[in-house]
Amino acid sequence: MREHIELSRQLNQEVQNPIEVNFGRTNVHHEIPSNLSPFLTKPSQVIQMPTVITEALLEITAEYNRVFSGLVKENLETDKAYQYAYNPETQEYINYGFQIDMRAIPESFFEILKNEEFETIKEVLKRCVFEWEDSFAMLNLLRLQFAENGESVFSSNFDRIFDIIRFTHGKPIALLPSTHEKYQAILESELGVKDRSEISDSQIRRLLGYDTIFSPLEYQKMCETGRSNEYLLYVRSSIPTANLRNPNLERPMTILDDPLLRTSILENSITLNIGALNDTKRGMLGMGLGLRVDLDSFSDSERITHLMREMCESYGLDTELMRGRFKPLDEAFGCYGHETTKIPCTGKHKQKVKKHLKQMGEYIIQPEMPTTQFYMDGEIYNANHRNFVGYNLETQKYEPIDGTMFIQPHNEKARVQVVHGSRQSIVTRLNMQTK
Repeated sequence: MREHIELSRQLNQEVQNPIEVNFGRTNVHHEIPSNLSPFLTKPSQVIQMPTVITEALLEITAEYNRVFSGLVKENLETDKAYQYAYNPETQEYINYGFQIDMRAIPESFFEILKNEEFETIKEVLKRCVFEWEDSFAMLNLLRLQFAENGESVFSSNFDRIFDIIRFTHGKPIALLPSTHEKYQAILESELGVKDRSEISDSQIRRLLGYDTIFSPLEYQKMCETGRSNEYLLYVRSSIPTANLRNPNLERPMTILDDPLLRTSILENSITLNIGALNDTKRGMLGMGLGLRVDLDSFSDSERITHLMREMCESYGLDTELMRGRFKPLDEAFGCYGHETTKIPCTGKHKQKVKKHLKQMGEYIIQPEMPTTQFYMDGEIYNANHRNFVGYNLETQKYEPIDGTMFIQPHNEKARVQVVHGSRQSIVTRLNMQTK
């Protein structure tokens, strides 16, 4: 099946030059509680994702989850680990929610793609995804940035998914950061307070969708008093950004370093992100969407070049001028540790990648896709789509929560082009339509 290659090549050509758009006025949101406020949105422009494309995206997400479930089974630390995220009917472990980071697809290409065969649409979309993130952050922003009278499509759909989890297991859901520093950061950036006493559980439910938040010390005390099983746990376990910026720094102690607490958390967690599963991209390897390298295999330049040529061909990319995005395979989020180089990798770029491999372990290489760019308000912006989906335990299917297009002023001098959070970021809503 070569149809997806031709369509991917067409998409690559379509975004070679910035697309001129008018998304209307920019709203400045000071009202969203956060020390990162204000936030910028363009609410008058809602991008419509055709139903068939949404359905294809949900299907490849289910496929990714099946792959990831295999990783969970290989890395179970206790018999009861993730017991509340296991579906005995399908015999799979469930990522209840995904943020799907992918290249922005112009609406004009949506119109072309929606008329293709369903399997072809899926193959094109697979090669638009950077990764499936299985942990939500900044839910205050996601819930409120397009809210009317305090309600939004995101918040209502998110709450439906999580209410079914509560009802199915008969327990409320608590947010549990793995370190005190992460706990404090959530208070300030996602709840807009410096101290837990400044915010109630009902406000936490409105802003984040969880019933409460525990500090590591609070959860430790709950375990000591026999109350460790009262809540389902949404665990935020990513390592600190300071360690991602400088892998040579000593890792701080976390609540997961205590064997008894770790066992309790594993058994009550509804997030599949502890230990070997933490921020791993190994699921992308299982989807055929990347190439694993370590220090030994990286020395075989001929093999890497051959495999990347095959992959770039499937992405509809020029195989004579190949570029690869190197990403840490495990324990890294955002764009920390990333490197973009020509393939084959030579000279100072090769030395830099080797240094990364020594510091951060195995890497995944993916084809570097052309960035979708828009010319808007007299400036060029890089754009990504972020699609949020959740698993409905009643239907046993993934369904849309909501989507956004995330745009960031283009920086020609940037070593690695990214579309990540900053005070200049602007968000437009992407409506993931379903029947």
